[in-house]
Amino acid sequence: MQRRQVLLALVAAMRKAGFVTKESVIYGAQMFGMDEYAVERELGEFIHRQVLTFNGGTYSCKIPFFGLWLKEVGPLEISTTFTDLEAIRARKQEEEKARVRPEELIILCSSWSPYKGRRVGPEEVRAWIEQFGDNTEQRAMFTLLQKVRFYSEDEVRSRMKEAHGIVTRGLIDKRGYRQVKRSDIVVSYLDGPGKSGAHFARLYADENSIYRENVIELGRLHQTLQKEGYQALVFVDDFIGSGNSACEYLERLALEFGDELRALLRIVFVSISGFHSGTEKVEEAAERLGLDMKIHVCDPLDDSQKCFLPGSLVFQSDAERLRARDIAYQKGVTLCRQAPLGYGDCQALVVFSHNCPNNSLPILWDKSDHWTPLFRRD
Repeated sequence: MQRRQVLLALVAAMRKAGFVTKESVIYGAQMFGMDEYAVERELGEFIHRQVLTFNGGTYSCKIPFFGLWLKEVGPLEISTTFTDLEAIRARKQEEEKARVRPEELIILCSSWSPYKGRRVGPEEVRAWIEQFGDNTEQRAMFTLLQKVRFYSEDEVRSRMKEAHGIVTRGLIDKRGYRQVKRSDIVVSYLDGPGKSGAHFARLYADENSIYRENVIELGRLHQTLQKEGYQALVFVDDFIGSGNSACEYLERLALEFGDELRALLRIVFVSISGFHSGTEKVEEAAERLGLDMKIHVCDPLDDSQKCFLPGSLVFQSDAERLRARDIAYQKGVTLCRQAPLGYGDCQALVVFSHNCPNNSLPILWDKSDHWTPLFRRD
């Protein structure tokens, strides 16, 4: 309906001035109740489909014959088949029904813990969804926000305590009578010192009474493991998406000091959350490399937690799911062209209190001159 309304507004501008600008189409489309964002979106779609061209600030039809038809008989044909007053009225009612209410914003924000030390408030969520255009688009994106899996620091600590029971099961506790913390477990991480892995490794050591000195970055791990007395090595990460990054790191470790790793009594890879498919890929890589490594995901996710796959639990219908995917993709490709729906095409809705994984949708975390995210990454 909106496409036809834009065409009618375009014809009106063409007949009145002989040329068509964006402003004239926006003005003409107001009579149908369309807002500026919706008009701009439909004009962009017409250009993408090569129906219209845009040169020198004006629009024209790509095919001259279509332009002639549109100008001469298009309004009659379009009006009699579609754009009657009842359809316009129904569209306005649909738009009003889709509007996100203030109380919905308050309920959503109250369910989230602070992000990077501060609360995300209703006014920030409102500003974020208004970047998408009309009320129906805003409603689709608000539905995504309602399905965000937000991990607070307290929950992360609880999960790490749970995972530590798996790490230490069967190990001998070598602490002396007055020794409060363990020195026989090394904690490391696969990414760089300033990344998420380092943050979670320090949390793991703190929560499970392991000396802070035993948190070792990847570059010093080889040298550390050459010393005697260590029973276990724990790699800590926040999220396993596609599993590709973790596999690459494991291959590097096996190549550089695989013998030292294989000599350890126990190696455990702990991730707070992650998809089954990515976890299986990491397990297969460890087995292929001859590393006796257990992969433990505290909160495993399956494909139903991926936003836009068939069978997704995020949306109630396929039509709603596909529409939301188009909206998220169109905006995502302008933010992160190589991964418009998250790295590894993970389509995740996962946020941690200190950062948002890049496997989640870029519309949540990426920033540009024309886009303000809710959960900006470091």
